[in-house]
Amino acid sequence: MVSQKMVLTKMINIKKYLNLALPYFVILVLFLASQHAYAENTEINCDKNIVSIIKSLEDIETSIPYAPPEEEEYLNKEFQAWLESVKNGHNKISSDRYNTLTKRPYYYAWQLHNEFKKAKESLRRVLDLPTGANLKTRLRAIPLIPMNLSNARVIWEEYYTNRTSLLTGKQATDSSAKHIKILGEFGMHLQCLSGIK
Repeated sequence: MVSQKMVLTKMINIKKYLNLALPYFVILVLFLASQHAYAENTEINCDKNIVSIIKSLEDIETSIPYAPPEEEEYLNKEFQAWLESVKNGHNKISSDRYNTLTKRPYYYAWQLHNEFKKAKESLRRVLDLPTGANLKTRLRAIPLIPMNLSNARVIWEEYYTNRTSLLTGKQATDSSAKHIKILGEFGMHLQCLSGIK
């Protein structure tokens, strides 16, 4: 049986994701609403914003420790086992497994690196587009970016609030500022795309 605490925790987590994803989706909707402003120029380079986002993510990552190889192997294995227990509806087992995972000293750092990796991979897909790719092609390359950036931000918050976090006050402040910059850079990327036909 699912406890009220688990349900409440899941609801809070969903609300966090929605609150963090909303600005990305608002920017995307505003961009799509302004499609009538496309210019004739197809040689506009919008990649500088994507490069800047990747750089910001890499800068944030420098302050996050990596799990030792044997710990990373354990976390990968146990995380997959936890996902399998959730999938099979074993609530008690999945709850115990999750609690055990989150108590590991490197869990949040490990999870954060995984989310940052996904975000950077989705951003690099945009950079891999051929020069002169049209707007339709470019838009097809970005659907996962808002979700991946939002997930990275949520996991960052979990890492930051977790007691295993080894961040200094300056690192925390700088990283939070970079997350805000990332949101702006993504908006600037979408604005740049509005100049591509």
